[in-house]
Amino acid sequence: MGISASIRTRSPGWMALLALACGGIGIAAGNDPKLGLAAAFGLAFSVAVLSDVTLGLMMFTVLCFLDVINFGGASVSFMKIVGLLLFLSW
Repeated sequence: MGISASIRTRSPGWMALLALACGGIGIAAGNDPKLGLAAAFGLAFSVAVLSDVTLGLMMFTVLCFLDVINFGGASVSFMKIVGLLLFLSW
Protein backbone atom coordinates (compact mmCIF):
# COMPACT_ATOMS: atom_id res chain seq x y z
CA MET A 1 0.00 0.00 0.00
CA GLY A 2 1.40 3.36 -1.00
CA ILE A 3 1.45 6.51 1.06
CA SER A 4 -1.47 8.09 -0.81
CA ALA A 5 -3.61 4.98 -0.25
CA SER A 6 -2.66 4.98 3.42
CA ILE A 7 -3.67 8.62 3.78
CA ARG A 8 -7.05 7.99 2.11
CA THR A 9 -7.90 5.29 4.67
CA ARG A 10 -7.31 7.59 7.66
CA SER A 11 -10.11 9.30 9.51
CA PRO A 12 -10.53 12.98 8.58
CA GLY A 13 -10.81 13.86 12.27
CA TRP A 14 -7.40 12.36 13.07
CA MET A 15 -5.86 14.06 10.06
CA ALA A 16 -7.29 17.42 11.18
CA LEU A 17 -5.96 16.86 14.69
CA LEU A 18 -2.54 15.98 13.30
CA ALA A 19 -2.53 19.10 11.11
CA LEU A 20 -3.53 21.22 14.12
CA ALA A 21 -0.74 19.72 16.23
CA CYS A 22 1.81 20.32 13.48
CA GLY A 23 0.64 23.91 13.12
CA GLY A 24 0.88 24.44 16.88
CA ILE A 25 4.41 23.04 16.97
CA GLY A 26 5.34 25.29 14.04
CA ILE A 27 3.97 28.39 15.78
CA ALA A 28 5.76 27.45 19.02
CA ALA A 29 9.01 26.94 17.10
CA GLY A 30 8.57 30.34 15.46
CA ASN A 31 8.15 32.07 18.82
CA ASP A 32 10.81 30.11 20.71
CA PRO A 33 12.86 27.39 19.00
CA LYS A 34 13.37 25.59 22.33
CA LEU A 35 9.61 25.06 22.66
CA GLY A 36 9.36 23.72 19.14
CA LEU A 37 12.24 21.33 19.75
CA ALA A 38 10.76 20.15 23.04
CA ALA A 39 7.36 19.59 21.42
CA ALA A 40 8.90 17.64 18.54
CA PHE A 41 10.86 15.41 20.92
CA GLY A 42 7.79 14.99 23.12
CA LEU A 43 5.64 13.98 20.17
CA ALA A 44 8.29 11.53 18.94
CA PHE A 45 8.60 10.03 22.43
CA SER A 46 4.82 9.68 22.72
CA VAL A 47 4.56 7.88 19.38
CA ALA A 48 7.47 5.58 20.26
CA VAL A 49 6.04 4.69 23.68
CA LEU A 50 2.53 4.08 22.39
CA SER A 51 3.77 1.90 19.53
CA ASP A 52 6.23 -0.29 21.50
CA VAL A 53 6.22 -0.57 25.29
CA THR A 54 9.71 -2.11 25.40
CA LEU A 55 11.16 0.81 23.46
CA GLY A 56 9.28 3.18 25.77
CA LEU A 57 10.76 1.50 28.83
CA MET A 58 14.28 1.78 27.41
CA MET A 59 13.74 5.46 26.56
CA PHE A 60 12.32 6.02 30.06
CA THR A 61 15.49 4.54 31.55
CA VAL A 62 17.62 6.92 29.51
CA LEU A 63 15.42 9.87 30.47
CA CYS A 64 15.84 9.07 34.17
CA PHE A 65 19.35 10.46 33.88
CA LEU A 66 17.93 13.71 32.50
CA ASP A 67 15.69 14.33 35.50
CA VAL A 68 16.88 17.88 36.01
CA ILE A 69 13.89 19.55 34.33
CA ASN A 70 11.19 20.43 36.83
CA PHE A 71 7.84 22.02 35.95
CA GLY A 72 5.62 23.44 38.67
CA GLY A 73 7.51 22.33 41.75
CA ALA A 74 7.34 18.88 43.29
CA SER A 75 3.71 18.19 42.38
CA VAL A 76 4.31 17.96 38.61
CA SER A 77 7.67 16.90 37.20
CA PHE A 78 8.99 15.87 33.82
CA MET A 79 9.53 12.28 34.94
CA LYS A 80 6.00 12.00 36.35
CA ILE A 81 4.56 13.00 32.98
CA VAL A 82 6.82 10.54 31.14
CA GLY A 83 5.98 7.80 33.63
CA LEU A 84 2.27 8.46 33.22
CA LEU A 85 2.62 8.13 29.45
CA LEU A 86 4.50 4.85 29.89
CA PHE A 87 1.82 3.62 32.31
CA LEU A 88 -0.97 4.51 29.89
CA SER A 89 0.75 2.69 27.04
CA TRP A 90 1.06 -0.48 29.09
